[in-house]
Amino acid sequence: AGAAQARAQSAVNKPGRPPAGQAADFTGIWVKKDFLGERSEESGDDPQDPKSVPLKPEWSAKLAKVLAQAARGDRIFDGTSLCLPPGTPRFAIFFYPKEILMTPGQITILSEYFNEVRRVFTDGRPHPQGDDLEPTFRGHSIGHWEGKTLVVHTVGVNDRTVYSARVPITHSPTATITERIRLLDADRLEWITTVDDPAKLTRPWVRRAVLDRIG
Repeated sequence: AGAAQARAQSAVNKPGRPPAGQAADFTGIWVKKDFLGERSEESGDDPQDPKSVPLKPEWSAKLAKVLAQAARGDRIFDGTSLCLPPGTPRFAIFFYPKEILMTPGQITILSEYFNEVRRVFTDGRPHPQGDDLEPTFRGHSIGHWEGKTLVVHTVGVNDRTVYSARVPITHSPTATITERIRLLDADRLEWITTVDDPAKLTRPWVRRAVLDRIG
């Protein structure tokens, strides 16, 4: 059903572009204000507040132990300290600048952090199934347009990505991530990320961030 809907969407809308007559061009360079030394406009579950991530009791207890280790000065896992990608969903809230390129059938997001490249396919293809879905830091992302909002659905993210530096708990490899991205005005981009991970969360984890255009 999902694949059929995606194919129908791509048949109606020009691949890689919003519906005709609806201007929603994200092309440009975007950054969170905290990269520029100012406070970002954010809301939802705070990835910097361990208590805001709705972990199940087992994982909440594990997080408490990890944070206690950190308080003692012990090193805790964060792949970015080893020059590994931040992964999805952390990619969206990572404060390094991102450049968005919109081409037929694909939206490409380039990050200044280690030249990370993320591809969102908008040509109507479904997600790979079974062994064809190889887990990666970025996962496999497909997108469609709902009016002026780009909706991105991601699966196949490996289990080496933590929620944030202050919540060093990895999501399960079966987690799904949905992002809703839209322009608030010509120079502000709203990015809402929802992580659905019943294996570790008591409810979906939601984060809203606003990025500013710098180029």
